[in-house]
Amino acid sequence: MDEGSLNSAQGGKLTKGLASALMSPETRGLTLAKASGLSDHELLATYASACQLLKKNDFVGAAKIFVLLVALDHRQAKHWRGLGVCAQRAQRFKTAEFFFSAALERDPKDIISRVFRAEARLYLKKVTAAESDLKDVIDHAKQDKRVEIAPYVKRAQNLQQMLHASDQAAALEGGS
Repeated sequence: MDEGSLNSAQGGKLTKGLASALMSPETRGLTLAKASGLSDHELLATYASACQLLKKNDFVGAAKIFVLLVALDHRQAKHWRGLGVCAQRAQRFKTAEFFFSAALERDPKDIISRVFRAEARLYLKKVTAAESDLKDVIDHAKQDKRVEIAPYVKRAQNLQQMLHASDQAAALEGGS
């Protein structure tokens, strides 16, 4: 995948085709990682490498690794989420929404993917769908007190407050 492939329509079709094939019931239990004998440790190290590239703002390089990780083990929500982050940083919000949704199909309780999908949906002006995601995150956080999700819950709360404030501002403008 070269730098332009995140932006190419054909690349998007190929990636979505791969996603559809990997989500079919016949292939859900199979992984290329299992077939090739890769260990969980090796997959985790590869994932960490992709995350390091994201931290360096090399989302094209990171996307290459996340595509490989999805091909190796399509059942891992974090691999799909990584692709979503790459797409979102490339301002490909529809593609990002697709990848975050794929992550949530694998792990419906994935708070991080749900917050990121809400953000993508806001960029796409899908406000009702984004509000639903944010509400789900905040409701889920009432039972899940894990420290590692706290920044994402706070992010969801801030986005929700911003949406409510803009609704109130619009109502005030309409009333004047």
